[in-house]
Amino acid sequence: MYVKRICYPVNVLGPGNRLGIWVAGCNRKCFGCMSPELQTTEGCKNATVSEVISMLKQINGPIDGVTISGGEPFVYLEELNDVIEYINKYISNDIIVYTGYTLQELNEKKSVFVDSILSNISVLIDGEYVDDLNDGIGLRGSNNQKVHIFKNIKDYSVLFNGKRELQSFRYNKQILVIGIQ
Repeated sequence: MYVKRICYPVNVLGPGNRLGIWVAGCNRKCFGCMSPELQTTEGCKNATVSEVISMLKQINGPIDGVTISGGEPFVYLEELNDVIEYINKYISNDIIVYTGYTLQELNEKKSVFVDSILSNISVLIDGEYVDDLNDGIGLRGSNNQKVHIFKNIKDYSVLFNGKRELQSFRYNKQILVIGIQ
């Protein structure tokens, strides 16, 4: 799986101090995509699940949850499943995943990996980003996207109506700005 970046602590993509994982690779090409650099895998290393887990083990500090985005995480079904199973068992069972697919499209894949992923995450934020439907509310990009809460029903209100904020990180000698605009 092509992992573009892993950041900690992320405070703008869900409640608490979160571990953020961004994969590269997406063929959806949504107009106005906030992360067009993640649509391609060019210049990214294809990491094994073991390498990704090794990167996650290097994070120091209390992790309240994990948010996975991209690119498109569901491009890597088997690898995503293995990473999520590890996160769920050893890091946090509060896992939020962003995808351009709808929940219905994922279920139509009839995949044991999709089933396992959905059973191991807390929240799925689904649907293509539609620039004209960006209402600036909550942590979904546009109001056609749905927030599906599967477990860990705690205070996820920020996902629906929280204030959008941006956060900056020094990353590979660059300034990286993350969040939902």
